[in-house]
Amino acid sequence: MKTVFLAWGRIGRRTVELSRELGSYLLFIPDKPPYLKAYFKTIKFLSRFQPKTVILQLPQGPLLFSSIMHRKKHHYNVVADVHTGFSIYDSWKSLILNKPFHCFLKYCELVIAHNDPFREYLVKTKGLDPERVVTVYDPFPKIPENPRKPINIDVEPFKYIVFPAAWDPDENLEFIVREYLSSTASRTYKLLLTGNYNRRKRLAEKIRRSSDKIVLTGYVGNREYYWILKYSKLVVTGTTREYTMLSSIWESLALEKPFITSYTYTLGKILGKNTLYYTYKEGSLRKLLDTCLNNNACLVYLRKRITTLKENMKTLSRNSIEKLRIIINRLNEL
Repeated sequence: MKTVFLAWGRIGRRTVELSRELGSYLLFIPDKPPYLKAYFKTIKFLSRFQPKTVILQLPQGPLLFSSIMHRKKHHYNVVADVHTGFSIYDSWKSLILNKPFHCFLKYCELVIAHNDPFREYLVKTKGLDPERVVTVYDPFPKIPENPRKPINIDVEPFKYIVFPAAWDPDENLEFIVREYLSSTASRTYKLLLTGNYNRRKRLAEKIRRSSDKIVLTGYVGNREYYWILKYSKLVVTGTTREYTMLSSIWESLALEKPFITSYTYTLGKILGKNTLYYTYKEGSLRKLLDTCLNNNACLVYLRKRITTLKENMKTLSRNSIEKLRIIINRLNEL
């Protein structure tokens, strides 16, 4: 075994698909802080299989620490795939689990950033060697051949809009709901919020009580999820966190689905004028929803821009992954 991709706690689509693209073994260990089970299982695995290169999904900070501490003993290279949650915090828990371990990034053979603005941030704020920090965009999503309508969701195709939610703190779902309900578009279109709402039960219950026009889908399978995206009138995405490129944007591009998103410096830099943006100022999203859903010309404009953006992002993704593959192969030969 030459390359292994390690993830603790939760695993993202990027990790699964990037591991597949690189042909690496994927070791995912579900666990919670202080990650003792994950730690001992990881050390046992490394001792048994002796990989040449270990790629880490960060967060979590303790995974980085333990991998660096055991590197000399087991003779492997460390590559850190740094998600924004490792450096940008939405809670004290996230800060405590990650910030104390930032200093160990400089001991990695390679640090991976998910976009150029985030790469610049890591080099500038973490004192990393620019030659050892590369940008690797997400693998382009593979759409299921036969998307399937969820059996427990009562919606008609193109009679709803969707916000693909992970129920993370950087998603201002209360704002999204408030703006939707104040829009004229809410008279015609339902709002679907996907994802495991049990992660924020109180908020989910509050949203559920606010209107019967809002549907919480809960967790759905891949085929059902892509059906929801495909047959929506419009995809709404958003984050309050800088340096994040949203998975839901990649998925919308793969489907050539019109989408709007919140404005951040990073999203503006990557997407440019190929979409429309809202801010978290009251009325901003409401106006944009009414513009897009009450004016077919707006959706036609978005579709045209997305076709061009899709090809550009595909190329960025493919080239960056190929560059990473070459680097990993070189590390494996050391």
